[in-house]
Amino acid sequence: MPKTLLDLTDELIQLVAFYVHTDNFIPLPSFHPHHFNWASEIDSNVQKDYMNLRLTCRRVRDLCLPKGLHVVLKNWKKLVEWTMKAPDSILTGVRRVEIDIQFQPNLRISYAWPVIVHFLGLLTDLEELILVRTPLCTHSPTSIRQATGERLSELRTPSHDFLGRLMSFAISDRCPSCALPHINLLLPSMPSIKFVKTAGWSLPEKGINLWLNRHASSGGMVHVTTLFWKLRSLVFPYLDSGNYLLRLKELLPELEIVVLSINDFKSDNGVHFRAGPGPTDNETWRLGFELFEDFRSDFVTFRSRALEDDWPCLLGLLKSLGNLPNLKTMDLLATFSIKDRRPHLEGFTRKRKWSERGASPTTFQKFTQHYEDKLRSAICVAAMPFLEHIPSLQTGYFWEPYGLIDVQGEMDVTEWYRWEYHRVTEDDGTCSVEVVTTPERLSSEFMTTS
Repeated sequence: MPKTLLDLTDELIQLVAFYVHTDNFIPLPSFHPHHFNWASEIDSNVQKDYMNLRLTCRRVRDLCLPKGLHVVLKNWKKLVEWTMKAPDSILTGVRRVEIDIQFQPNLRISYAWPVIVHFLGLLTDLEELILVRTPLCTHSPTSIRQATGERLSELRTPSHDFLGRLMSFAISDRCPSCALPHINLLLPSMPSIKFVKTAGWSLPEKGINLWLNRHASSGGMVHVTTLFWKLRSLVFPYLDSGNYLLRLKELLPELEIVVLSINDFKSDNGVHFRAGPGPTDNETWRLGFELFEDFRSDFVTFRSRALEDDWPCLLGLLKSLGNLPNLKTMDLLATFSIKDRRPHLEGFTRKRKWSERGASPTTFQKFTQHYEDKLRSAICVAAMPFLEHIPSLQTGYFWEPYGLIDVQGEMDVTEWYRWEYHRVTEDDGTCSVEVVTTPERLSSEFMTTS
């Protein structure tokens, strides 16, 4: 007789179940920086095949316990039902939760908070929590909260670690004013936290201090290794690196990955590098660096001269980041441009008379290759200060804006090219820069959050 599933050993059946369960192939953390607007990886369909396999028979069901489950909650009633009616075997198998519950006009936060704490405390295997919207937001339209004066910042953190296994936490930027109070409220109950995505003017110092007081055995440090931090402006960390990035060393000393984001990737990005031809053969590129409150086409396209007044701000920021002994990957959303312009495909392919025909696609590729070779050469020069001041840094990024330039000289940025560079350590101990061959290409529409 042919072999069937039930002829396999217990170990092989469990191995089959492992590959059937999609959650096993979703990384932790599953979220991305704020400006990468990918769809959420948390989806209740990921466990569908696994749970169906469990229905095969009692033997398979006993071998393959509920685990790696995803829960997406989009209304308050559903959250309450999970709290009251879900079987313990399912609750203990939940690994990832996304809460996206919009404003509830008649729900007081003093009632909602204990229910949320109780629900999350039932999920003893929870490792990732993403808050898109919660009923705790106090900046909704006219509501009972405004009449009662209840404030999110006045809620108390439970004295027990109800998020004991949570490693990955993300708070949405839908309401930046409430993002910081949310993480201050929840962070102290996360003894295992490693990956954080947050928004706001400052770091959650209140939550971190409460965490340290509660977990004295941690060695006096929060063990967060990844921080995705959305700011209202990129300028402030450069102008006041002591209050922004220098605090990272004091509060989150084990950081390995730091990625900054902003509200509008297209208009709010005012951290500009540019490279022009050097005055001598020994100085191939001359770098310019300036800070603006918003995107400045005149600087990017070399219509204005570089004042070079902002280099001390850059060096101060790099010195602050250099205090992080484990920092390996960093993205500060710095734009980068050279005086040459990236070739525009339409200019090579528009219909014209045969005698006036433009360059062929092959010629376009050659022009693009020549341009990108020059850009990579300039990035190698610009990246060296980062590697010199941050000894642990292995990977960094520059962002190349791309768009057509109108008659007034303004660039309509429609795409961004994200260039990645790496540290290369030579045999004699010196370091050099290697830039990836092909950049990541992303549209402005995709990069801009609402």
